[in-house]
Amino acid sequence: MTKICLLLRRQDETWNDYKEAFEKESGEKICVVLEEKMNNSSELLDAEILITTFLPTSLLLKMNSLKAVFVYETNIDAFPMKLLREKGIKVFPSHANSDIVAEHAVALSMALVHNVIPLDNDFRNGIWNKAHKWQSLSTMTVGILGFGHVGKEIYKIMQGITGAICIVDRGNSYPMDAIQAKTIEELIDMSDLIFLALPSNEETRGLFDNELLSKLEGKYVVNVGHADVFNEKMLFEMLELGIIKGYASDVWENRLPNNTDQGVLPSAYPFWQLSNVVLSPNCATHEFTGHEAYVDDTTVAVLRYLEEC
Repeated sequence: MTKICLLLRRQDETWNDYKEAFEKESGEKICVVLEEKMNNSSELLDAEILITTFLPTSLLLKMNSLKAVFVYETNIDAFPMKLLREKGIKVFPSHANSDIVAEHAVALSMALVHNVIPLDNDFRNGIWNKAHKWQSLSTMTVGILGFGHVGKEIYKIMQGITGAICIVDRGNSYPMDAIQAKTIEELIDMSDLIFLALPSNEETRGLFDNELLSKLEGKYVVNVGHADVFNEKMLFEMLELGIIKGYASDVWENRLPNNTDQGVLPSAYPFWQLSNVVLSPNCATHEFTGHEAYVDDTTVAVLRYLEEC
C-alpha cells in the first residue's frame, strides 16, 4: 500500500468524511497528523504522498520517501519549492475555487466603482448622498493582469458586463475577442479598471515600481493575486493623494497568524481611513462550499495519481 498522510493544522470534519470515502474507493489508508504532533510522527516522515496546506522546510528535509504533495488550496507561495524541485517531488495545488475567487474580484470591483461602502456608511447616519455619481462597468475597458486560472474566470464574468477586455499577449492562446496588449504598460494605458491575479514569483514581486505605479493614475485597481506586487507605502500615498482613483484588495502585506482571529490590521499603513479603498480580509475562497470544493478536488487528484503510477 502507498503511504499517504494528511497533515492538518486542526481537526477538519470535511476531511473526515472525504477520508472515509477515499479509503473505501481506493483501498488505501490515509494517516492523519495534526500540526502540533508533526515532528514526532514516524508515519508522516515515511509518507510517499502528503496532503496539506503547509510544509515547513525542516519537515521536508526529514521526509526521504516523499514523492508527491497535494495542496488543497491554490496558493503554494510559502512552500519550499526550490527544495521540492531538487528532491524531484511533484506538487499539485488545487484550482477548484478559481471561479469563486473571480466572482469575489468582480464583487469588489462593483463595490469600488459604485462607491458602495462610503454610501452605505453615510446612509447609516441619515445622509442621502444624492449628488454621488458612478461609472458603469459596461462603459469601461477592463484589463486583466495574470491570465491563469483566476484571470480566465474573471474574463468569463466580465464578458457579460463589458465588451472591451484587455490582456497581455505572452504568446499563448487567448479568446478571439480579447484586446491584446504587447506590454503591461500598454494594458494599463488602455484600461479604466485593472484586475490583478498575478502569482508571486521573482518576476512579479515589486512589479509596480515608481514608474509603473505612476501609470495607474486615474485607474481603478482590484487585487486578488498577491500583495507583494506593490510597495504598500507608495501605494497608500498614491491613493491618499487621489492619484490612483480607487483600490480594492483581498490580499494584504499582513497575514492572519494561525490560531488568531482578531486584532490584526491588514497593513502598516491606514488604508482603512481612505474612502477610495475597499478592504477584504483574504476571504475570496470563503464561499460556503469553498473548502469542500478544495477537498473534493484534491481527493480526486490523489486517486488519479494513484491510478497513473
